[in-house]
Amino acid sequence: HGSIRGDVQVIEHLGPETFVYLDVAGRQLCCRTGRQEPARLGSSLSFAVDPANLHLFDSDSGRRL
Repeated sequence: HGSIRGDVQVIEHLGPETFVYLDVAGRQLCCRTGRQEPARLGSSLSFAVDPANLHLFDSDSGRRL
C-alpha cells in the first residue's frame, strides 16, 4: 500500500465520520474516517492507502473516474 502525506486544510466532524481535507503537492485530497483524526489545521498528516478503497473524481465535472 502506498503512503500519502499532506497538510491539513479543513477538518469536518459530521456525526460518526470525520472528513479531513489535505493539500497534497498542490492538489486537494479528502479523506473520510470513522473516527476523529488527531490532526490539527496546518499540521502534516500521513496515512496508508489501499487502492481498493479509493474513490476518484474528476475535479471539473465531479464525475467518478
